[in-house]
Amino acid sequence: MIMHELREMQEGLSSRFRRWRAMLARTTPGPLLVRGAVWAAGIVAMLLAYPMVLMLHWYGLILIGLAILPALAPRSLIVTPVLVIISAGWVISPSMYGEPVTLWRLVALAGSLYLVHTAAALAAQLPYDAIVSAVVLLRWFARAGLVLAGTAILAVYLLVIGAVLQGRSILVATLVGFATAIGVTFLLARQLRRAD
Repeated sequence: MIMHELREMQEGLSSRFRRWRAMLARTTPGPLLVRGAVWAAGIVAMLLAYPMVLMLHWYGLILIGLAILPALAPRSLIVTPVLVIISAGWVISPSMYGEPVTLWRLVALAGSLYLVHTAAALAAQLPYDAIVSAVVLLRWFARAGLVLAGTAILAVYLLVIGAVLQGRSILVATLVGFATAIGVTFLLARQLRRAD
């Protein structure tokens, strides 16, 4: 009885291994490139969120290993916990390790988190054997780059305005955020009316 169960387990593992080998043989460069972008952005985010002292320790290998999970399983629920782990690293680094909070690291971390998220969303929609035009990938990542550039410029601009206004920056930021939310809602409502 035990031998029969062990044989079934072995057959199950060997069939899964054959399936993975067949998937790897049929994988095309487009989906592989997108998944590589997910992994690269995850590694950059981990390096920005956690201090180098920790990353050079064996904990760093675990964190780098976690960064590959969204690339391996972009359709799963693993993407969100990895993003939360990266964000937790950013939050605990200044208090536990004395890492300085700098604007460039914050902007770079936010950008890399966005790239992990958006590239994982694209990878989730692409079958591993899809033939994808380079133009499609360039448009996707150009759009992501425009979002990142616009967000970085707006963030730096609001920080400069906050420094100039000194005490009233929270009020100005709230009003600008509220006006932006209303503007985006208005534009989306117009687009929905046009689509009908």
